[in-house]
Amino acid sequence: MKYDPYARSLGIQLIKFEAGFAEAMLEVQSHMVNAYGTVHGAVIYALADHAFSVACNAYGKTS
Repeated sequence: MKYDPYARSLGIQLIKFEAGFAEAMLEVQSHMVNAYGTVHGAVIYALADHAFSVACNAYGKTS
């Protein structure tokens, strides 16, 4: 998962992961906010999606 180009482009970093669990973070950049100045939902979703993918795939087979 560390070679995921989309996650890398957002600056997503894995903090901890094991089978069924992943913790990830990213530093919010100015281009990641919406017109209200809050984090865009697509960025939040991408972070959650990446963590979920890592947790699911940590069992050793593609899921």
